Amino acid sequence: MGQQKQTEQPKFGVNVFAQPLFALNNAFKTEVEFNTRNKYLNVVLSPEIYGGQVDEKWSNKGEGTDKLTGFGIGLSNKMNLSTKGGPYLSYGLVYRNLQVNYNDEDYVPYEKDGLQFYEYRQFSDQLKINSVLLNTTLGVQIFALENSMLDFYFGGGYKFSKKSSAFPEQRQYDQRPASFAYNGFLFIAGIKIGFKIM
Repeated sequence: MGQQKQTEQPKFGVNVFAQPLFALNNAFKTEVEFNTRNKYLNVVLSPEIYGGQVDEKWSNKGEGTDKLTGFGIGLSNKMNLSTKGGPYLSYGLVYRNLQVNYNDEDYVPYEKDGLQFYEYRQFSDQLKINSVLLNTTLGVQIFALENSMLDFYFGGGYKFSKKSSAFPEQRQYDQRPASFAYNGFLFIAGIKIGFKIM
């Protein structure tokens, strides 16, 4: 039965996936995969929603006092390496727009009579992060049951991030590859759980 489903993979169809490991980085990510009759042209749309309490040092733990909100959207092409499905090569990009709202205290500059002074006080700020991730992955898709699938993948990518805030020295969120404002090369791996709906 599973083999019979795999032979249908080159035909037009729609698969929907969830990526549970993204919850470790305060995100909910799904994928909608549109399979065409051309095994080398399968479009994947990947919406992401971010939210939760985070901390700059442990930004992927879902803990802390900073408040994260935002979204992401990915677009990629999946090339099946077999007419029966299974192994594949995928390449694409992901755009993310995130905001980190936080409260802190430090010396804050202000002007009086044309002179600049500093006052130690509490303040609120928002760190805005825009990023683009270019990625390439290899994976394998396995039919677990009649219409359900497991997808394992790994690969690499390069992330470009731009951030802005009123107090840029207070929050960075760029220390590690999992950090929201990271710049540079990174390793990618994960698992998807999906269903064939068409």
